[in-house]
Amino acid sequence: MAVKIRRKTFRQKIKEPDEFISFAERALKYSKENSRNIFIISTLTVLIIASIGFFINWYTTQRTDFFSKTYKELMLANNNFDDNQYDEASEIYSEITKDHEQSSLFNEIAMVGTGYSLMEKKEYDKSIKIFEDLVGRVDFKYPKEELYKNLALLYEKTGKDEKAIGIYQKLVELYPQSNYIPLYMNKLAKSAKFQHP
Repeated sequence: MAVKIRRKTFRQKIKEPDEFISFAERALKYSKENSRNIFIISTLTVLIIASIGFFINWYTTQRTDFFSKTYKELMLANNNFDDNQYDEASEIYSEITKDHEQSSLFNEIAMVGTGYSLMEKKEYDKSIKIFEDLVGRVDFKYPKEELYKNLALLYEKTGKDEKAIGIYQKLVELYPQSNYIPLYMNKLAKSAKFQHP
């Protein structure tokens, strides 16, 4: 005797009539039922995105204006320096160093300018402190050879000949291809304390 297995048809498996409703129909029905909430969420999303866009635009404008202002201040300080107005130049350089992080390029340029201004005003000890600080910075971008040369010159002017010789030796070691090697060697040759390697 053969047992007849009755298979359930697809229609018999369906329990509720809404199982035939498509995803689009369900989404439309949900949208109609929750239109107020969807409108509020959409509006908030648009407002947040617009606010972020406005903030980025405002921030970019502020940064651009700040850097433009700083650049103009640096040019003014450099012009004052060129016109032998060292006090005015030092004052502007000092303001720039207060406004920028120590590692920023503007700060570095302003510090170098301050060192030069003090040097020209014959405030050698203050200038030495600045140049010593600058050559000691690892990530300093300004050409250090120039700073070392000024530091050696300042040491000579203040009677610290041993320190000046040490700087000239360092210059020869660090910058063997420099155009100033003859100057450094001449300074070292004049020193009784210099020992040839």
